[in-house]
Amino acid sequence: MTGLAQEFGREGEELSNIVISSQLFHHSLFHHSHFTIVCFRVDCFDA
Repeated sequence: MTGLAQEFGREGEELSNIVISSQLFHHSLFHHSHFTIVCFRVDCFDA
């Protein structure tokens, strides 16, 4: 992901962060749904 982010600049970096956040969100949803939703909102929509 780091190389991709460097190649495409800030837009690529933001895209990578969104993809990683989405993967973590879906992965953790089954274990900590309430906590994950709060963190997902803070990380992605508050930024």
